[in-house]
Amino acid sequence: SSGEKVILNQVIDRRLSSMRPVGVLTNLNHEGLLDSLGARVIDRLQMDGGMWVNFDWGSYRKNVSHLRIVK
Repeated sequence: SSGEKVILNQVIDRRLSSMRPVGVLTNLNHEGLLDSLGARVIDRLQMDGGMWVNFDWGSYRKNVSHLRIVK
């Protein structure tokens, strides 16, 4: 929604103006994130050497077993 985009822009703006890093973790590909956030947000995230990193390997979840027993 437009309200969510405003909040996201505020978060990014505050972090960048405080010289803090901004990271985005998503299940979307670059085109999907571009459609969702807009070109201006993506441009700001790539400012000062920001980069897009693909994590394109398979899920590790099938290898995880929880040792905790819930009663």
